[in-house]
Amino acid sequence: MQPLCKDKESLFDVYSEKEELTKYKISNGRINYKYNDRVIIRELNPNTGNGYICGKFLEGDEYDTNKRGWINIKFFNKGEIKDLLEKAMISFLIYL
Repeated sequence: MQPLCKDKESLFDVYSEKEELTKYKISNGRINYKYNDRVIIRELNPNTGNGYICGKFLEGDEYDTNKRGWINIKFFNKGEIKDLLEKAMISFLIYL
């Protein structure tokens, strides 16, 4: 089951509280999060739950990425989002 929009934001906010992610608002009430001064989560929409996690540095083809390397998380459950985010954070440490 897809988590509620606020559940996604709350999950990412846990990482913000640990000072691993930096949260900031962008246009139309959407939210971005940075990791090591790079955007890792973008355009999280608090109304629809749509958003993207950076997958351009992930190895393999476990996730569908768009042509810019972002993974749409609208239909991901909480466990899938957490797993993807942790993999993306590790990939940032390795490749950036």
